[in-house]
Amino acid sequence: MLTAAVSVQNIKDDSTGMPLIQSGKGNASVFAFYTMPSGKLKGLGFGGGMRYSAKAYGGEATYGSVWLPQYALFDGSISYDMTNLSPSLRGWKASASVRNLFDKNYIANCFAYGSDGEYCYYGERRNAQASIGYSW
Repeated sequence: MLTAAVSVQNIKDDSTGMPLIQSGKGNASVFAFYTMPSGKLKGLGFGGGMRYSAKAYGGEATYGSVWLPQYALFDGSISYDMTNLSPSLRGWKASASVRNLFDKNYIANCFAYGSDGEYCYYGERRNAQASIGYSW
């Protein structure tokens, strides 16, 4: 399975001619996932993908315009249909995923309001999670 998405935008404030705060130029993502259909590894699924965010406008500070730099992040996942271990486990599935696989440091948000201050925030660090679920 392959999933991809792209968005492009050019949004401006009519009163200033500047982009709206937090409006980026666009985003893109692509994710591929494959599940082994047969053999000893039947039911094992794995995938990976990338998320990209173009530069975004953060507002006007006392020293000028604030722009967030573009960034790209990579994610990965794995799953296993446990029916292949035993018929009594039909419906059970184990999975794990990692967001920001390479633990990239990036600035996700900035807000600048002239003399009121500038606030920038780092994005999510590497985040791993696992689950076991049942479907009926």
